[in-house]
Amino acid sequence: MKATVADTRMVIEKSEGKMVSIFDSKEDLAMALAKYTSDLSNKVSKTRSSFTIDL
Repeated sequence: MKATVADTRMVIEKSEGKMVSIFDSKEDLAMALAKYTSDLSNKVSKTRSSFTIDL
């Protein structure tokens, strides 16, 4: 297991290629989730005509 500190989160990489991020606050988590969603939306929108989020 390898752990590094990046920005305001602790990133723990596991051997199966999965990653767990531990954030210092709810605000940091919300900002990271918003960025992830935005990046995913941009990526999918380039190959498809739409991107839908269901909450």
